[in-house]
Amino acid sequence: MKISEITLDSVKDYLRVYDKNDDKFIEAVMVAAEKLIISYTGIPKKELDDFEDLSIAFYCICSDMYDVRSMAVQSERTNPTVKLILNMHSRNLV
Repeated sequence: MKISEITLDSVKDYLRVYDKNDDKFIEAVMVAAEKLIISYTGIPKKELDDFEDLSIAFYCICSDMYDVRSMAVQSERTNPTVKLILNMHSRNLV
């Protein structure tokens, strides 16, 4: 699946959210997840769909952002799958 094909409903299914109470928040999370992927990898938005595996990272990032809503972070642990996928496509190597 391409990132541009991911809908609010598909993210809600992934998150197991079945009501409309958090729709606005989830939409904001989706925008933030896409921007995080673009920033981390350096891939322009128009090219994201060239890498279908980024959709897995997108769903995982949405899940992390939805589940962890506090400013205080308990741990600095990054999802290893997300990190691996994003690193594979990273153009921002310094």
